Amino acid sequence: MLLVLMLLVLMLLVLMLLVLMLLVLMLLVLMLLVLMLLVLMLLVLMLLVLMLLVLMLLVLMLLVLMLLVLMLLVLMLLVLMLLVLMLLVLMLLVLMLLVLM
Repeated sequence: MLLVLMLLVLMLLVLMLLVLMLLVLMLLVLMLLVLMLLVLMLLVLMLLVLMLLVLMLLVLMLLVLMLLVLMLLVLMLLVLMLLVLMLLVLMLLVLMLLVLM
C-alpha cells in the first residue's frame, strides 16, 4: 500500500514537473513572439524614417529646381534689359546721325 502511494506521489510530481516545463515553454514562445513583434515594429519605424528621408530629399530637389528656374528667369530678365539698352543706344545713334545730316 505504501509503495503504491509513493508511486502515485511520484507520478503526480512528474506530472507537475511536465506541466511546469510546458508553462515555461509557452512563456518562452510568448517572449519570442513579443521579440519578433518588437523587431517588426523597429523595421517599420526604420522604413518610415527612410521614407521621410526620401521625402526630404525630394523636397530639397524641388527647392533646387525652383531656385534654378528663378535664376533662369533673372537671367532672361537681364538679357531683356540688355536688349532694351542696345535698342536705346541704336536709337540714340540714329538720332545723332539724323542731327548730323
